[in-house]
Amino acid sequence: MEISSDTSHIPNATVPFASSPKPCSSQQPSRTHPDHVYAAFASYPFNADPEFQSGLSAIFNHPGTPVSQTEIDQNEETCVQAKCFYFTR
Repeated sequence: MEISSDTSHIPNATVPFASSPKPCSSQQPSRTHPDHVYAAFASYPFNADPEFQSGLSAIFNHPGTPVSQTEIDQNEETCVQAKCFYFTR
């Protein structure tokens, strides 16, 4: 006999623990708090990170050759997307 978690056939059924519990007020803010994440992203040295720069060169189709400031300025949205992708990995 298979056990199903489908409760659509039960009127007013609720799934226990469907939402995550709220943190206790005594807990310290985590490093993943949005303010900490934004500050870390804003201060990350993307220009000095050789792995990021290598990936950015590949995105602009000239691996091994650094991306110029002109390319960065002309493709700001692409660069921001690359930074977000790299930072969250």
